[in-house]
Amino acid sequence: MRSSVICLAHDEDLIGMLGVSDAVRSGAETVIHQLRDLGVSHLVLLTGDAPETAQVVADTLGITEVHAHALPEGKLQLIRALQGEGPTVAMVGDGTNDAPALALADVGITMGEHSSHVALETADIALAGNDPRQVAAVVELSRHTLRVVRQNYGLAIGVNLVGLLAGAGGSMNRVLAALLHNTSSIAVVGNSTRLVNHTPHLPRTTDEELKAAPLEDRQVL
Repeated sequence: MRSSVICLAHDEDLIGMLGVSDAVRSGAETVIHQLRDLGVSHLVLLTGDAPETAQVVADTLGITEVHAHALPEGKLQLIRALQGEGPTVAMVGDGTNDAPALALADVGITMGEHSSHVALETADIALAGNDPRQVAAVVELSRHTLRVVRQNYGLAIGVNLVGLLAGAGGSMNRVLAALLHNTSSIAVVGNSTRLVNHTPHLPRTTDEELKAAPLEDRQVL
């Protein structure tokens, strides 16, 4: 990681130098790979930091598109431009400067633990913890939820259509029709309960893999 150098002087004599750098949050690289595995191919690093710092972070995470020195207006313009290209745009941020872009994005996601109050108010989804892997979990859980919703639509429409045709043909009385209708409702609720037990897969971070490895295989570089 490239460092910003701070020089220390005493009586106009250089007595030392300090290197300060931004550390990439643990799990960030893992979540980038997980998002790509989920089919999210267009990833953009949008930050107000200096271009040099942003590029180093992007290289570490494997992100090719970087927008640095971005003010709130610039973030809004980029979100609009991406939406104009057609795809659904999700914005992940936690700062006050991110709030307008979070509100404009199709899906605004903020990390609840360290987010500003403005970001929490404007985001669509506020994650309770500080684990970036939860972003990938949100994508996976959302897709699973939509699959269940589509199944419920198909189940309800299919059962009611069968009942409608049977009733129109005179082969179903009112009691049987009522039972069939309520059975389809119960089936929809039962199918939806699968969401309660669904646990999105959170890939392990490097630190967790190191702790899980046998003692002889643990190496700290």
